[in-house]
Amino acid sequence: MEGTLPLIEKIIARKKEDREQERLRVLAIAIDALKTVAQRFAVSEAYISGSLCKPGRFHAYSDIHIAVSGLTTQNYFTFMAAMQDMLPIQVEVIEIKNCRFADKIIENGIKVF
Repeated sequence: MEGTLPLIEKIIARKKEDREQERLRVLAIAIDALKTVAQRFAVSEAYISGSLCKPGRFHAYSDIHIAVSGLTTQNYFTFMAAMQDMLPIQVEVIEIKNCRFADKIIENGIKVF
């Protein structure tokens, strides 16, 4: 059939579309969870970074990278556990002030607040 993609290309395109829809779904959940949980911990600034931020980079083994300002050493793990409880995939949390690549997160990440 002229003008149609071979079956394998259609399958690949469909999987890519599905991954993008999943990325957008997880991103929306992550933003909502971050706004909710951060209020309990006096987080002053928050970013989502990594594969969740860019179309085409999210995959089945992606995790959520969250960078924040305002966490104390005492509430870091409690915050991370609260985030993990609300999210469908693994979470990594970093404190911006302790991150050697904070400038890249601020430049390329999604600022939630």
